[in-house]
Amino acid sequence: MNVLASEFLKLRRAAAPWVTLAAVLFAVGGIALLIWIIRDPELAAALGLLGTKANLAGLEATWPAYGAYLSMVAGAGGLFLLAFIVAYLFGREYADGTARNLLALPVNRPWFVLAKLAVAAIWWLGLVVVLLVAGFAIGGGLGLSGLTAEVAA
Repeated sequence: MNVLASEFLKLRRAAAPWVTLAAVLFAVGGIALLIWIIRDPELAAALGLLGTKANLAGLEATWPAYGAYLSMVAGAGGLFLLAFIVAYLFGREYADGTARNLLALPVNRPWFVLAKLAVAAIWWLGLVVVLLVAGFAIGGGLGLSGLTAEVAA
């Protein structure tokens, strides 16, 4: 538990959690922007290239389409974020020069690995929750149609 607590303490002042949060919110906002442009074709024409790209993407202004793109963000984009999170958690010990200090502590090394993986899992779950909450809030704000229990699941 002490090792796990120390991993969370190290994250407290780090910028990486905020960067990953911004990446998730930026992705949700980008999808919402495209859906918003599709809902108003006149605005899409006025925006030029951005409107053309939204029309070429084949998006519909419905919950199933919006949910499908949110799933892609959580899946494909999330894979990159998870890789970044794990690399950050393990790599920062070497970048900060604290790796040799960890090896000198009277704690079995597997506990350090398990604590870092637990922090990565909790960090990732937090980002997924933010993605879902922001996605449902923005989708509700856009007034999309077609929300069913299946689509929400």
